[in-house]
Amino acid sequence: MSRDPSRFDVLSEGDEEQLCSIVASLEQRKYAEEEVLFTQGDGATTFALVNGGQFEIVRTDDAVQRSWALVGPGSILGEMGVLRQRPRVATVICRQPGEVLLGDRTQLVALIETPGVLDRMQLLITTRLAEDTEPVLVATRDSAFAFRPLVPRDRDAFVAGLKALSNRSLYRRFFTGGQPSDRIVDRLLALDYIDHFAWAVMSPDSGQGVAVARYNRERSDRTIAEVAFAVADELHGRGLGTAMLGALAVAARTAGITRLRAEVLTDNAAMRAVLDKVGAIWEPVEPGVVETLVDVAACDRLVDGATAAALGESVTKIFTATNLGLTSSAPSPDNSTAPHPVTRHETST
Repeated sequence: MSRDPSRFDVLSEGDEEQLCSIVASLEQRKYAEEEVLFTQGDGATTFALVNGGQFEIVRTDDAVQRSWALVGPGSILGEMGVLRQRPRVATVICRQPGEVLLGDRTQLVALIETPGVLDRMQLLITTRLAEDTEPVLVATRDSAFAFRPLVPRDRDAFVAGLKALSNRSLYRRFFTGGQPSDRIVDRLLALDYIDHFAWAVMSPDSGQGVAVARYNRERSDRTIAEVAFAVADELHGRGLGTAMLGALAVAARTAGITRLRAEVLTDNAAMRAVLDKVGAIWEPVEPGVVETLVDVAACDRLVDGATAAALGESVTKIFTATNLGLTSSAPSPDNSTAPHPVTRHETST
């Protein structure tokens, strides 16, 4: 099979000439159906680039095995354990005969140090960790809802949720009428989970998405992030906005953000009331729009301590992937610039 670096998603944006020599040095190995590639608990000394076939990632906790993902050609496996020099956190089993390219830590670091690879690897790892995060149940005034990170595979449900919003809710969210364009939806789902993070909020009974809360870190001051919320119309007035602000503050604090900025329509009394709970001082931005800057420390007290701890634990796992320099040989990411700025019409729902 081909050893073309562009076959592998994690290498697709790297320097091709430099990558070709590294990929050529990797060990080629074929796997039969049901053969184990990596075993949970074993020392992580090698990583694998999947060159063919399909491999299932499974994890066993308290004698219960569950499937994490099924991956195919172009995927990378085992890289986090190798970088962190820790035992495997899951078992990888071949489900469809295939081939992998195996490498050690030295070769992995060489890949990471290749221009264009680190950022891509960080994004893939953070997305994978976000997809594996278990929902946290967060209490509201008269109910409870499941919070987990929004992920790319939520796109269809995300779009359906937008279409279900009333014109009034859409206007309060985007400050303009009508549905957001596909381009805006793409940007709303382009999360890196550090500078641009979003909670998907679901009904614990049906699993249906009912709300989204997000922050987007500002470029000019990386201690500040702009926040935005959208809630299904039928759930307005149930205390969900307060819970979302608290949960968002937990994630923001973990990312090193200390203040949250919110722009709302002057007549959006419900959202203003939520922010008033944490000491909002409102300033006019333009006719019909006001903004406030509130402290994260005040906001994350909106959820109880146990819930805040559970939310914090889930996002800390994801944030770990922003520092591939967990070992002295691996470089640290350059976080000097935030994601491309988005206008209020393009910030999250």
